[in-house]
Amino acid sequence: MKKKITLATAVVLMLFAAILTFQVTFHLVSGQYQSKVDALVKTQSDFSKLAQADALIRQYFSGDLDDEAVENGLIRGYLESLDDKYSYYMTSDEYRRYQKSQNQSVAGIGVRLTYDTAKNEIVVYSVVKGSPADEAGIRKGDVIYRIGEVFAADLGFYETVEFLSGDEGTTVDLVVQREVATRVLEMNLSLTRRTVTVPEVTYEMLEQGVGYIAIHSFRGAAFDEFSAALNAMVLSDATGIIFDVRNNTGGDFDTVIRFLDRLLPQCVSARTFDKNGNETKIWSDSDCVHFEYAVLVNGNTASEAELFAASLRDNDLAMLVGDSTYGKGVTQSIIQMDDGSALFLSTSSFSPPVSDSFDGVGLVPDIEVPLGADNLYLLSHEEDKQLQEIIPFLCEN
Repeated sequence: MKKKITLATAVVLMLFAAILTFQVTFHLVSGQYQSKVDALVKTQSDFSKLAQADALIRQYFSGDLDDEAVENGLIRGYLESLDDKYSYYMTSDEYRRYQKSQNQSVAGIGVRLTYDTAKNEIVVYSVVKGSPADEAGIRKGDVIYRIGEVFAADLGFYETVEFLSGDEGTTVDLVVQREVATRVLEMNLSLTRRTVTVPEVTYEMLEQGVGYIAIHSFRGAAFDEFSAALNAMVLSDATGIIFDVRNNTGGDFDTVIRFLDRLLPQCVSARTFDKNGNETKIWSDSDCVHFEYAVLVNGNTASEAELFAASLRDNDLAMLVGDSTYGKGVTQSIIQMDDGSALFLSTSSFSPPVSDSFDGVGLVPDIEVPLGADNLYLLSHEEDKQLQEIIPFLCEN
């Protein structure tokens, strides 16, 4: 026989349960709150230690202190402590120079340069059509020998690039060398700098109807240039297309997604992960062009360029040819501070649609063809072993 519980007893039991629930919840919440308080106290303690060190240095250090340099050093040290090679700090001056370097349109003469380590020469590997350099007759393989009275080899690569840029309408005097048979010819040129748009995508038709599209980066006007290149391939009745992303270090994530959307049918083109590990799948639509594809990659293929190659391969649309890639699957956000300086912070990551993340490991090509010590920029198409390896495959298909 079951024992009945009086109304008064039930009320007491309910009250006891409510009190117990409140106590458990209170202890749980207060424990979490106390953890946050403890962390805050520790942070304050750490900064108190920093303040103490600052006071001691100012009291005893015999040299002069530059407060701005100290502040910049503290921020850089903070970012270094994150143990993330992609997170770093730029002062306002450094950030302004960085923004200028990302500008696709610059005042200059319209050449892309590379450094030939074997000969210690600054060599032209590409000339922008219609640029001052193009009009003066400079072409691929020419050596920038002297700028004014200064030898380019003595200036160094980056300084030479800087010297060739300048204010629009200013003049730069060059001595350019060109090897013809066994002779070295010298050309004395005076070029007027003007704004030149350096393309991020270039293209041409190769033998037997194979199209070749070199994607130098995924930034700026790259997508519009890419669309123009694809349209040219369609009009030329290309049998297949080789995408060259060698030495492409990435660019803008949204831009590479637009590239993939032009090539992929309705499918997953990429996966992203926020700082908490939450996954988002990005889908392409069904509108796309249809070709046979191959992608050339090397050790300097990184970030969005790796995603481009991996996504095409994951969706069974392309094979990869060349050397293993760099291995960067992390996205940086640029956060500008009040004084114009900027933090470059890793805030998310991305992976191919199906295969594992390539961050830290890179992509292994389907056909490995090492170039060795050869400077890619100095090779003709005929000398480019990686390019020549894949042409017959696309011709067969």
